[in-house]
Amino acid sequence: MASPPVRPIRMSHRPFGLLEFGSKSLKFYLVEGLQSPGSLPTIRTCKLQWRVAHDSFATGRLSEETIGEILECVRCVERVSQGVPLTSMVAVATGVFREVHGVKALASRLQSETGLRLRVISGEDEARLMAKDFLKRRGLVSAYVFDLGGATTEWALIEAGSIDHWGSLPLGAIRQQHFFKHLQGDPASYLKETAAGCDGCLKELPVSPDKQIVVTGGTAKSAAKCLRSPVSLERVRQLIEQTLREGAPEFLTPSRQEVFLPGLVILWRVLVHCQADAFEHDSTSVKRGLAGRLARSLKTYRPEDLHATLLLKTTSLKKEGS
Repeated sequence: MASPPVRPIRMSHRPFGLLEFGSKSLKFYLVEGLQSPGSLPTIRTCKLQWRVAHDSFATGRLSEETIGEILECVRCVERVSQGVPLTSMVAVATGVFREVHGVKALASRLQSETGLRLRVISGEDEARLMAKDFLKRRGLVSAYVFDLGGATTEWALIEAGSIDHWGSLPLGAIRQQHFFKHLQGDPASYLKETAAGCDGCLKELPVSPDKQIVVTGGTAKSAAKCLRSPVSLERVRQLIEQTLREGAPEFLTPSRQEVFLPGLVILWRVLVHCQADAFEHDSTSVKRGLAGRLARSLKTYRPEDLHATLLLKTTSLKKEGS
């Protein structure tokens, strides 16, 4: 199997490696500046695309080819980390990995073949990481924050700088693409059924009509590029109709184009459920939440003593087949 194209990352004094196993890609974060008192860490990112969520939703399990792709992407990270070994990196898995069949066996194979210790974090932990990063940058705000991913949607309701409620939903652009693929030749039925599917997932979420809606993730970023943030509910609806007629915008990458429409429908129904007229795109992310925890943890622990369970205070590795 050919190695994915990657770019080397320059290192500075005492960097630390973070790996995020996501539904669409493996992200390597080189976190630097952790030993400088009072300074914010610098995060350099290397992203390797894979089709883990597509494989999982299409067949219910990961093929041997996809497992090989995962292993090769991990080995590529060590080749571009310029000295940071895999054995010293903190590795967490999010999104679809929480429901991948055989994930415990995959984690064991990763450790035996690469030395990497992988932990699957809960959707609730992922949502809190997102919300804490948002608060750190935005201060004492009140907002409803959503991260629309490939397999799941994380959310947090923030009131005057306090995270009141948070959670994760089995609602994502890749998931929707595969579940409703058979309807894509019938625009009216596709829109009706996908909207109903989204509404069924969203019905348990608290409604707070007075809150600003902030959305992160690839779909929100792409929609904001098309329409400019803040984006109105009506403009999202118009973009859906345009995409149904003409396809996804050509400036998007092929991997984004194929899930753009189902992602837009999720975004539309989130706004409807929250009784919101518009949303703002934000770059809030799990990676910065992880980096923040890492920086705080290194005040107490040595780098060589850190691992994902300690850093995240979670042992949410799913049982095999769950």
